[in-house]
Amino acid sequence: MAAISLTAANIRPMDEDYRPVTKVAGEALTAGQAVKIDGTSHRALKAAAGSTANANVLGIALMSVAAGKPVAIASGNAILTGFTGLTPGSSVFLSNTAGGLDTAAGTVSRLLGIALTATEVMLNCPVVG
Repeated sequence: MAAISLTAANIRPMDEDYRPVTKVAGEALTAGQAVKIDGTSHRALKAAAGSTANANVLGIALMSVAAGKPVAIASGNAILTGFTGLTPGSSVFLSNTAGGLDTAAGTVSRLLGIALTATEVMLNCPVVG
């Protein structure tokens, strides 16, 4: 497994007209982290592939925010840029590390997208309102 590198300040959708999902952060989140929605608080938390309960990914945070603040989340088939060193055509998985992305599946396999270029990923996350 190899963690996928990114520059948080550069994570953004390629389509200027893309409409992200907005949720309230339940903890501090950094742009580029995989997020899930907590079933009790309904807030965005870091997703992790260590257990099924934590691996239900909504999408990727598009901004860094403190807990209690609104966060924009890319979901669906959004194309994101801001990554580094990807191999085009390679898979992007949820990591066992909270919020992390990886080149290999974690304990619970969650494919999040495919690298289109060295810096772009097309997500394959569910669209949830």
